[in-house]
Amino acid sequence: MTRRMNNAFAEQESFQAAARSIGVLSMWAVFSLISALVLAGCSSEPSPVALPKLALNPVKGKVLTADGKPVSEGLVTFVPNKPDITGGTAKIESDGSFTAKTGDRGEGLAEGEYKVKIESDLTVPGAKAGATKALVPVEYLDEQSSNLTVTIKSGSNDLAPFKLVPVPKSARKATTRPVTGDVD
Repeated sequence: MTRRMNNAFAEQESFQAAARSIGVLSMWAVFSLISALVLAGCSSEPSPVALPKLALNPVKGKVLTADGKPVSEGLVTFVPNKPDITGGTAKIESDGSFTAKTGDRGEGLAEGEYKVKIESDLTVPGAKAGATKALVPVEYLDEQSSNLTVTIKSGSNDLAPFKLVPVPKSARKATTRPVTGDVD
């Protein structure tokens, strides 16, 4: 009788060990399946139909200070007026020239209307000895206050130079400066 009890106990223990193994394997299989499904849904590649391919048109220009000297470094940002157009940027070269790019899509901008802002870390001597001030007037740091707009048309676009003329503080809010930088 003791032998039968020992055999029964051994069988029960063996059955429990097998059940634990199957349970662990089942949990592992379920975990693997869920992980595979989650990772498949987290692809970093964009869908090929997510963004339509817009024709990009070459855009070149120049940024000048109020006295006509080139701004030798900085960034020009083109902010589209319509949400279905992607904006672009242009690095200002040492001679003040720039060529616009639309992100990783390449050189150029899509046809449309854009507001423009210009940024640079360059400074010039200030009014007081030892003081400096920004080379680019503050109103050009924002596309709304810069009053710079451009219309990009199909084909090559050589923009008139952006001449950064400061607006007196007293006239900043009420200014209706003529827009510069339109396509020639």
